[in-house]
Amino acid sequence: MKKIIVAITTSTLLLSLFTFLLIHKDIGTLSYSSLAVVSLLVGFVIYFKDEIGEIDLKKMKLVLRKTQKVGDNVNKTAKSLAEIIANLSTYSSGSWLNRKKLNDEVEKLLINIDVDPNERKEILDLPRIMEKGMKDMKSLTPEEKVKAEGVFKLQE
Repeated sequence: MKKIIVAITTSTLLLSLFTFLLIHKDIGTLSYSSLAVVSLLVGFVIYFKDEIGEIDLKKMKLVLRKTQKVGDNVNKTAKSLAEIIANLSTYSSGSWLNRKKLNDEVEKLLINIDVDPNERKEILDLPRIMEKGMKDMKSLTPEEKVKAEGVFKLQE
């Protein structure tokens, strides 16, 4: 409650000062309009000061911390879903081309959410091996063959 009182009081005082200057012809109407908007902006900033993460007046950009947190949560969720889809791709049957398209889409998603290239490679390693094996089993390296055979072992 205190924050809103301080914000409204500050904006009102600034607006009163600018109105006084306008009445006494110390500023013009265009300046008054700009200063009136600034007084409202000051009140807004005072009220939301704890939640503002960034203010960039050159680019007219205001970023709230909650917005950043939501974006981070969305990226974490998208990454988790990409990992699940990549794992499902490893165990799925079907055409090599469909598996490749699925793996390519998972990779695009991981790129879009800025997942580290090494982590991206780790997530897609086994799905890409299975994709390669479906196209041509002979093209797998001995290490890749061991990983591919491990997918279908019935032991834990």
